[in-house]
Amino acid sequence: MKSGILIAFILFVLLLTEPVMAAGPTAYLREEVNAYYFPNGSAAGNLTRRGYVEVAVPNTQDVLQYLRTTLSSTTDTNLQSTTGYKDVAASPNTGDRTLMYLSTTDSSKDLSYNITNETIVPILIISMSYGNTQGGQDLFFNMNTVHFNITLDAS
Repeated sequence: MKSGILIAFILFVLLLTEPVMAAGPTAYLREEVNAYYFPNGSAAGNLTRRGYVEVAVPNTQDVLQYLRTTLSSTTDTNLQSTTGYKDVAASPNTGDRTLMYLSTTDSSKDLSYNITNETIVPILIISMSYGNTQGGQDLFFNMNTVHFNITLDAS
């Protein structure tokens, strides 16, 4: 009889406790555009438009193996496959991300892809004007209030 009460008590305790589940890995899509500009705001050379697929482990203890990430589309890129892959991923520090391998027209093991449609990421035109409330663009001794107007145009 005592063993039946003990079993009932153990089952009762097990039913009251919620199972603890760790969060799964998180996939990230990061895209970067790098450009250099002349002082007049025009582009100084070629722009690079790259994308990366990254994965983060939810804690600093887990190591994931044989990861596969499926991308929804490869349109306007040099990707040949919608699958990113990596043999091992870990986050030794909180927030660390591991780059996934991608199959592109350049290599089957690229860490980045190219965005090939220039209209998706247009060139920015940057311009700036400034003026001193005392007149002109000069600085005066002890009396300067300068207004800056910075314009970004992505049309």
